[in-house]
Amino acid sequence: METRAHHVLIGSFALGGVLLIVLFTLWIGQFEFDRRFADYEVLFEGGVSGLAVGADVRYSGIKVGQVVDVRLDPSNPANVRVRLQVNADTPVNVKSIATLETGILTGLSVVQISGGEAGAAALKTVPGQRYPLIPSEKTGLQEVVAGAPELIAQGNQLLAEFRQLVSDENIALFNSIVADVKTVTTSMAKSSTQIETVISNAEKISINLESAAGRIDEIAINIENVTRNADRLVAQDAQKVMDEVRGAASNLKKLAGEAEALVRETRPALRDFAKGGLPQIALFAQEGREFFLSLGRVTERFESDPRQFLFGSGPAPYTPEMSSGEGKR
Repeated sequence: METRAHHVLIGSFALGGVLLIVLFTLWIGQFEFDRRFADYEVLFEGGVSGLAVGADVRYSGIKVGQVVDVRLDPSNPANVRVRLQVNADTPVNVKSIATLETGILTGLSVVQISGGEAGAAALKTVPGQRYPLIPSEKTGLQEVVAGAPELIAQGNQLLAEFRQLVSDENIALFNSIVADVKTVTTSMAKSSTQIETVISNAEKISINLESAAGRIDEIAINIENVTRNADRLVAQDAQKVMDEVRGAASNLKKLAGEAEALVRETRPALRDFAKGGLPQIALFAQEGREFFLSLGRVTERFESDPRQFLFGSGPAPYTPEMSSGEGKR
C-alpha cells in the first residue's frame, strides 16, 4: 500500500508541474492572442543580403513586427518580394517608405519603415495584389555596395594608368627634364647681370615709347587743326569766287536784256543796216557765244575742284597721311 501511495503522489506532483508550466506559458503569451496584425508587402530592387524570415520590422527604430516571407518576384527575378506582419495600429500610409538596413558588424538586415505622416490616407490593397504594397528605397550604404564593383574596376584602371605613368622610361624622361631645368637655371644664374641689363633697357624703351606716343598725339592734333584751318580758308575763298561768278552772270543777264530791248527799239534801223552792218553783228554774236562757253568751262572747273582752281597744280596741302609717309622714308 505504501508503494502504491508513493506512485500516486509522484504522479500527482508531475501532473501538477506540467499543468503549471502550461498555465505559465499561456500567461506569458496571452498578449499574443489578443494582439491584431496587418500584413504588407515590400518590393526590393536587387538582393536582400542578410534578410531572412523572422527578421525584425521596425518603425522609426521601434520593433513593430517581423518578416514572414521572402521570395523572388515572379515578374522579375532580379527583385525580391518580402511580406511583413506588423501591429495593426502601426501608422503605415501612402507616405510610408520601406528600406533595408544591414548591420555592419553582424551582417543581419532589418526592414525599416519611415515617412508616415499624420492624417495621410491609409495604404490599401489595389486590384491584382494580395497585400498592400509599401514603396521601397535604397539606403546610401546599399548604393555604395551596389556601385562597389564599378568603383573597384575604375580603381584598377587608375592603378594601371599610374603604373604606366611611373614606368622606367617615363622616370628616365622626368630625370632628363629635371636635369635640363637645372642647367637652364644655372645658366640664368650666371647671366643674371646680363638679364638685369636687358630688363633695364626694356624699361627705358618702354618709357621712350610712351613719350613718343604722347608726342605723336600732339602732332596729330596739330595736323588736324591745320587741316581744319586750310579747309575753312578754301571754303571762304570758294564762296567769294562763287559770289563773284554769280554777280558776273547777273550782270551778263542784265546786259542781255538791255541788248534785247535795244534790238527791239532799233529793229527798223537794223533792217536798213542789215546789208551793211550784218557781218559785224554776226561777229559780235560769235564772240559773245565763245565768252559764255568759256565762262561755263571756268564754272565747271571751279565746282569740280575749287582748291586746284584757286591754288593751281602746286604741292598738295599738308595731311597726316603725308606725315606718316615721310616718317617711313
